[in-house]
Amino acid sequence: PGRVILAPHALPALLPARGSPPGAQPRIGFIGGDSPMNRDGLRWLLDQVWPAIQPLGAELHVAGGVCAEMPKGRPGVVLLGEVADQQAFLDGLDIAVNPVFYGGGLKIKTVEYLARGLPSVLTAEALFGIQGGAGTAYALAEDRAQFVAALAVLVRDRAARGRMAEAAFTFGRRHFGPQALAPAIGTLAALARGVPRLAPASIPA
Repeated sequence: PGRVILAPHALPALLPARGSPPGAQPRIGFIGGDSPMNRDGLRWLLDQVWPAIQPLGAELHVAGGVCAEMPKGRPGVVLLGEVADQQAFLDGLDIAVNPVFYGGGLKIKTVEYLARGLPSVLTAEALFGIQGGAGTAYALAEDRAQFVAALAVLVRDRAARGRMAEAAFTFGRRHFGPQALAPAIGTLAALARGVPRLAPASIPA
């Protein structure tokens, strides 16, 4: 009691994502392993959200093991499967999504989206353990209509996308950058300095 030290999940200082090549359609991305929560969330996105977004002129790029269980041949959907460099995949995105509706704990893909300054549309479950940036650093979508509306704005409005990207990068650095570990490291250092040295006679042979 009173001696718990919180060491938050922290990433190295990453650069903002560069986005899709000039002249290309806005590229929306999702990366995830082959888990039930990823499969169900992505299927929901493909069935309930993507038909309203794809006609706006966008591509959905999916990476990771989750691709193995997804239907092939959807218009505007690129299933890449496992990628050798996840950061390179994120670097080529303009927008990110995390449509999971159940699971547990902090969603590392959400953290990585924010750390790379990706404007993102996220469910409440995708934001488990994260708060304070809804509407600025990311879009929180609590149902299909909100998900479609938020994603449509980001696809259509480059300026809105830029504002959210900047806010996401600032938010990600503040909450998940190297300095987020500073309080925990400082506490550990203070504890270490307060531990008395053992006298040579008291050290067991």
